[in-house]
Amino acid sequence: MGFLQMISADELSAVYHVNEGQLVLNAEGKTQDFTTGITFIRQPFPGGLKFNLEGWVGPLNGKTSTYNKTQGFDIAPPIPKEVVIVTANYPNGKLVPVEITPSGTGVALVSKEGRSTAGPSDTNIVVPETETITARIRTPFKVKQSKNIGSSQLGDISVNYDDQYVLLKNASIQGSDIVWTFDPVKIGVTEVVVFVMGTVQNFVLRIPYKVVIFDAKTQPVSTVNH
Repeated sequence: MGFLQMISADELSAVYHVNEGQLVLNAEGKTQDFTTGITFIRQPFPGGLKFNLEGWVGPLNGKTSTYNKTQGFDIAPPIPKEVVIVTANYPNGKLVPVEITPSGTGVALVSKEGRSTAGPSDTNIVVPETETITARIRTPFKVKQSKNIGSSQLGDISVNYDDQYVLLKNASIQGSDIVWTFDPVKIGVTEVVVFVMGTVQNFVLRIPYKVVIFDAKTQPVSTVNH
């Protein structure tokens, strides 16, 4: 089974390429086998730039392996002097200085000057109770999210999933809902996680769906919601 989790990082760096208007983040470290889909996810952060380092972890075999993740973001000026990166070993975030270069031909250097931020995160992460979806392999299922809460319109809405277990077939807008259709391709237990960014208030709504995938010859895997 694979679940979306925060990833630890031993080294973090950030480089801004002026000509391209691109911020390039890099993380290096060790993670549990098997971990896939490591990615930086931008978070709402008034007056600055903040990213979470997350990945799909599992099934575990007691071993670890090294990783190196580089990812770019199109960021318009003004050029940030530092960014906040939240990892498993820096849950309150780490301030990482931004190196500025003219173009994107260079390689991001690992910064040794990052420092841990003090106090709690400025972004409230709201996690509702996990809903369980039971799906037969190769039989599509849907996940939907309203674009509004009451009369308030939400900000950016995105979805994250482990493509070892499910593949996104399509996404559509039906009335006031965004609907994603997934094809389950591997038997087991995984998650589909919807992220909703607040517009007026500074929050991230993280909506996890536990997905139990089975075939006609097996019974659905027994799970307990946490």
